[in-house]
Amino acid sequence: MAYISDWMGRIGERRLIFVILLTGFALRLAAGLHYTHLVPLPVENQLVAASLAQHHGYADAFRPGSGPTAHTGPLAPLPLAAIYALFGAGTPLAQFVSMAITIACVLASIYVLNACFRELGIGAGARLAAVAFTALMPIQLYLESAELAAWEVGYATVALYGILLAALKLDRRESIPLMAWVGLAAAVAVLVLLSPAPGLGAAGILGLLLLRREGWPMRIFVAGLTLAIFVAITTPWMLRNERLLGARIRTRTSFAYSFAVGFHDKQLTDGLREANTSRVIEIAPHHRSGPGYARMKAAGGEVAYTRKLVAETKRWIVNHPLGAAKIALRNLWNYYCPPAWLWDRWSKTPVRPISKIRAFLFALIALAGLVNLFRLLALHQWRFLYPASIAVLPALPYILTYPLLRYRYPVSSLLIFLAAAGAGALWLRYRRRRQADNVPVVCDPNPRQSLAPFSAVLA
Repeated sequence: MAYISDWMGRIGERRLIFVILLTGFALRLAAGLHYTHLVPLPVENQLVAASLAQHHGYADAFRPGSGPTAHTGPLAPLPLAAIYALFGAGTPLAQFVSMAITIACVLASIYVLNACFRELGIGAGARLAAVAFTALMPIQLYLESAELAAWEVGYATVALYGILLAALKLDRRESIPLMAWVGLAAAVAVLVLLSPAPGLGAAGILGLLLLRREGWPMRIFVAGLTLAIFVAITTPWMLRNERLLGARIRTRTSFAYSFAVGFHDKQLTDGLREANTSRVIEIAPHHRSGPGYARMKAAGGEVAYTRKLVAETKRWIVNHPLGAAKIALRNLWNYYCPPAWLWDRWSKTPVRPISKIRAFLFALIALAGLVNLFRLLALHQWRFLYPASIAVLPALPYILTYPLLRYRYPVSSLLIFLAAAGAGALWLRYRRRRQADNVPVVCDPNPRQSLAPFSAVLA
């Protein structure tokens, strides 16, 4: 790592990172063109974005004509809807712009995360290794170049890392101004609404900063302000849902489908890929090959159907407590160490060897990153509690549903940086031992006088 640091010093860290990120952008852009051919991915978020761009409102999440929806929440489809409004819904130009912006968000998140680890005191060599691996290794290339363009996760991830960087910088200041607290509170409230799981990580960062830096009056004020902003920005959406859907939904209805997919009989009997995909086809209204849409209509619409699914799943958990606990623990493990079938989720063929290699790399990186995080906290490096919030809190909702590569994306790069930081620490320790072993031993007629300097060398 020291050689890498010296090399970076000669070339310039920012210049080198810029070249790496630019190369990563070109790699993902070429991959995205190969995977998508600039044809939109017809998922719920994309369909709602198209509806918004065509002035039909938040509607048609499951198919054209399916009507008003609260499936995505109010913010998630807006970036794609804005692109569609400018360049046409689903046009090749709009898809290219969306893909390019999403890839830029992916690489911006790497850049911001590098700045975060610089704030945490991680050496340049370890950070460069993490940047290069994250930007150039094609371990989730389809996700970063094609799939994220249809979802909000790429935008949420760079926002989450931006909040982490802001908290780390504020934590070093002698005092934190009031407007900084207001800005953080607003950012957290908006992120929770945009994407709840990353928002949970951001809320943890804000809470830690308050605990470390402020007394109870300011803690109560900022917590109350965050809640007030969240209520203010969600109330118009809630009232709209009450008017159009007959229910006061403050965020989104999509949790019900994931909850029902995560906990059912097949999760204990069938292979995980078959259990996941067959259940999605069975209940999800947007899968045209399955009965989900007809079931939703028969249940009385989106709200009634989601409430029915939640009630059925809760009853299943009560009747199968040990099975539910097994599924929850497996979900937690799969969140950090995703199984190989997630790369071939909808394939009818056996899992590819390349997917198994990717799964092994992910597991190795995740476990190494988590071990290093625990090591740093055990050494009382308390500022690493901030990235720990991102490493831990966004996983909690997916214990109750099921993990996908897209769901775990906000922690993916973070774990790579933590693993690289651990590797850098091991390398530094190894070099120090080598240097200590190479210290020449000089015979001294009075060994007691040379005991102190000799002990200093060992230390």
